[in-house]
Amino acid sequence: MAFPHAECAAWLRRHHVQLVGLSPEASQLWTEAPTIGPIGLVIGEERQGLSDELRRLCPVQVRLPMSGRADSL
Repeated sequence: MAFPHAECAAWLRRHHVQLVGLSPEASQLWTEAPTIGPIGLVIGEERQGLSDELRRLCPVQVRLPMSGRADSL
């Protein structure tokens, strides 16, 4: 089943929820994520990360520093 991105975006706007995407390529650390208002954390598929559609829904993207060589949660 495909993720209903347009429906999700409308719900987020109605409820004033800001999405924060988790991405190893993000320039900001997770500690720099916005902390005001409702926030939803979006975690992508382990190998592919966030899809382009989900990335467009996330105005903010952050990364978790990982020790070692793995970038998997």
